[in-house]
Amino acid sequence: MRTATGQGLPMPKNCSTPAAGSKESRTLNSDDVQINFHTSSDPTAKAARWTAQASNWPGFIAFLASAAMTESMTPPGGAVVTAGLVGGEPRKSAVSEINVALIEVEGVGLHDVCDRLDERGWSGAIVSTWANGRTETTLNRDAVVKWLVRHGRAQHGGAEINKASLAYYLGEVRGWFDVSESVEIAAENVQTADGAAVVIHHGPLPSYLVAVPLGPAFKPIDAASTQAAGWKLWGEVLTMVEYSVSGRIALTKAARDPAAMVAMPGRRPGAEPVVMELDGSPVDWHDLGVAEPPPVAATPPDLTEVIAQIDALDKADSKGRGVVVKRIALLPVGDQEVALSALKDRTKIKISTLKGEIAAHIMLPEPVTSGAVMGDDGHAVLIYQGDGPDQVEARTFLLAVTRTANKSDPTYTLHQGELMHLEHETGRAEFVPLSAPEFKSALAKRCSFARVNDTGARGPRQAPDRHLCDLVFHGLEGGDLPKTPEVRRAPTMAADGSLLDRDGWHGDVFVDLGGLEVPPIPDNPTREDVGAALGRLTGDLLVDFPFYDKTNSDGRPDGGASRANALAMLLTPYMRDLFSGLVPMFGIDKPKPGTGGTELAKLSALLLDGEEATPTAYTTEEELGKIVVTKVRAGDSHFLLDNAEELTSPALIMALTAGKIGGRALGQNKTIEAPNTLMWVYTGNNVFLHEDLIRRVARINLNTLTENPKDRVFRKRQDADGREITFKDWVLSNRGELIAALLTLIRFWVVQERPLSNDFLPSFEGWSRAVGGVLKAAGVSGFLANPRDAKVSRDAAEVVEVVSAWAAKWPNVPVTESALFDHVKLLELGALKGWREGDQRRAFGRLLDRLEGRTFTVQESPRMAVRAGDGWLLIAPPKRGDG
Repeated sequence: MRTATGQGLPMPKNCSTPAAGSKESRTLNSDDVQINFHTSSDPTAKAARWTAQASNWPGFIAFLASAAMTESMTPPGGAVVTAGLVGGEPRKSAVSEINVALIEVEGVGLHDVCDRLDERGWSGAIVSTWANGRTETTLNRDAVVKWLVRHGRAQHGGAEINKASLAYYLGEVRGWFDVSESVEIAAENVQTADGAAVVIHHGPLPSYLVAVPLGPAFKPIDAASTQAAGWKLWGEVLTMVEYSVSGRIALTKAARDPAAMVAMPGRRPGAEPVVMELDGSPVDWHDLGVAEPPPVAATPPDLTEVIAQIDALDKADSKGRGVVVKRIALLPVGDQEVALSALKDRTKIKISTLKGEIAAHIMLPEPVTSGAVMGDDGHAVLIYQGDGPDQVEARTFLLAVTRTANKSDPTYTLHQGELMHLEHETGRAEFVPLSAPEFKSALAKRCSFARVNDTGARGPRQAPDRHLCDLVFHGLEGGDLPKTPEVRRAPTMAADGSLLDRDGWHGDVFVDLGGLEVPPIPDNPTREDVGAALGRLTGDLLVDFPFYDKTNSDGRPDGGASRANALAMLLTPYMRDLFSGLVPMFGIDKPKPGTGGTELAKLSALLLDGEEATPTAYTTEEELGKIVVTKVRAGDSHFLLDNAEELTSPALIMALTAGKIGGRALGQNKTIEAPNTLMWVYTGNNVFLHEDLIRRVARINLNTLTENPKDRVFRKRQDADGREITFKDWVLSNRGELIAALLTLIRFWVVQERPLSNDFLPSFEGWSRAVGGVLKAAGVSGFLANPRDAKVSRDAAEVVEVVSAWAAKWPNVPVTESALFDHVKLLELGALKGWREGDQRRAFGRLLDRLEGRTFTVQESPRMAVRAGDGWLLIAPPKRGDG
């Protein structure tokens, strides 16, 4: 890629800025493409003069670059037509050939366009337009209202336009998804020459001209059987190029005209122009799947062979479903009359003649696909007569194409009525929402319509009508489509005890291991296998985490319950299908930062997905609810609240015990509802929990029992070559073996006929009895045995003042909360909040709760605050030993 000038943006992937004259070449050389184009400085004038120009590809890029760097206070008045014009007039009937596709792309980031061009190996040039980065747009109010009414977003007659409806309009019609949520209405009813208008403000909107050279050139008269068909075919070519470089279809009908005028690029004063060239090959428009099909040769086969083929159709099994066509044949014959006479008694076959051909297919009880034929290239065609295909027949045809495509290449899923598509653009399989224009483009690759006139002549293929595609898109009800966007990136245990360890669909679950190698799991694990698996998990994986629940009578710290709960957190994702009901939130609590809580919280997702969960910060109640819905909609496996201080959210409390989660996702107007399959985890320092949340949490307590947790020594981790690596890299390099250890414990439990644990957490009985059963079968004790109370921790100066005053007056003796409060009040310390004494006492009580378990250095000696009966006591913290 060569860059003439830039915007100061980071370069997209695979982009570089080589020395002048350097160039990577591919199979074809775009520099050899000769481009004919016409320009005019005033194309709107009645006697507009158009100047014919010709250059090679680098020369055309230089032309665009020069225009893009020309500064002006107003949009440039000139235009360019990227076609050879007979007579020099911009009429589609005058177009002789087109050597370059020039498209204006708005609302799509520069990186996305670069990546799409590079991914396809196409040459391309990207220049900024005068409107690049603009923050104000004027829309025709009547056009917006009509569209909103047609799509059920507003009422007829004086419909009000609001921010939400505008955001929906801009996203669906113009594809401005990145800025639609930042829209603000500046003026709603401005009178212009074109009628009433709406003026909106929004975030900076990217706007570029993207040029792609064609090789060979597109010649309308040669591309199709008629010139008119050639003009229409060019619109399909331009649509496919637009979708390929921008991921959306937004060009108007006028913009698809082969003689369409494109406004010259330019730049506003002070704006930085963008001019980029991407090396690659010119686009062979024949490869876009839009070429008119060649006529079927009328070479007559033996009539006996024709009859045998149709007899085979007659015997096909329809299974009585009424809309399934088992096979469709397009048979060329010489003597149609003879053929029809020979076939007239086959009542289950419908025969129609198509210009030297016979189309035959099974007649089912409801022959709704009677006009469908299947080409040799596997491209389905619906043939019709008259002005257009029957709506019911066409809709059923498009539904059948969608379902058939998903059976042979399972890439679609329905989630809450929303069509989603499996993509691998990030290197990982994931389901992303598919818009109506994207769905139409996908259908156009698999099927088309063709009209037959009164003489029997078949016209060129036409892309499916957008209105019909919208009917199918909004009317999908499932059928053969799976109903979940979930992608599992590690083997898990199915409900019957089998392993889901192969890539592909397993019912409604899609497995994509991404090359992960997991050692074989024993069919009948022994106690030795279980012991080895536990050793791998607790002795290698969790060994550095300072689990602490209490101090034993021998003075040693005891973290067995928290360790068991941590194992439960790691086991849960692999056995979700083995129990019914919900999963609690795993709370990783510690008295001070630097204890390892975040690393432990990310460990579950790191093992399951091969990447860490993205932490979420608690903001407002409304935003938290939207974040939860967004993660459910995206099929995320984990919801991680990191560094929480207080968790009192009603939305969170309700979500944990809700079988389904509903609401609006971030940046969406549509309300969805989906099963609650998230793993819930939070971390924090002595987090205060709402009383209704305490019983929904499985506690994992960490405590280094030192004043400075960051000073502790970790075990050194090494790779296969003996080099020291981080804990995260060690987990990833041993991920397969660690997952195998977890699955070994689960399979051992399954083989033991799934004994259930007697310990359970209310509202989560299915989870606690099953996961507790796995731990009990493996000999792990302490599950859910730690206290479920919770505190909050803040490192504030007043906390240190309180502890110092406390230690000075009651260094080794218990003290009541009331006595300690009176002492702090007497010293007038800043820890007392509120004006009234009652408020101060309540705030001070919560402050003491936050101190429990924390270690402070007082008079050069460590002291830990603990409860002592009804009061409090400062003690020397127990020393952590090797055990």
